[in-house]
Amino acid sequence: MIIWNANFETDHPDIDREHRGICDRLNQIEIALDAGAGREQIAEMVSVLLSYTLVHFRREEAAMACVRCPLRGENCIAHAKFAGRLERWLEVLTIPDVSTVILKDVHAETCRWIEQHLLQIDSSLRRHYPLSAA
Repeated sequence: MIIWNANFETDHPDIDREHRGICDRLNQIEIALDAGAGREQIAEMVSVLLSYTLVHFRREEAAMACVRCPLRGENCIAHAKFAGRLERWLEVLTIPDVSTVILKDVHAETCRWIEQHLLQIDSSLRRHYPLSAA
């Protein structure tokens, strides 16, 4: 489970809300995996996460460009990699009899990635987009 904490915050209310949405969706996938949900259900959840995330990325990248955040280029590259990660997860879900252990490993790796991304890149927006400007 991803536990939201203040270190993830950007001080941009819309972006923080969307980040929480990404974390919530990942947590819902974990719950579904633990409950033994089938590949089709997990694939639908990952597909929804991918769509939500792509919309979020456009908004966040625009916010970083607006304030000329020095990490915006690195952020765009990271976003493309994350979208690719989710697309590969969807491919794994098409494998007949794919192991639940593999799906849980992919999920855990995805959660670790998003947490690190929030801490190392997205939180840098806080310095460039103070709450009073949001």
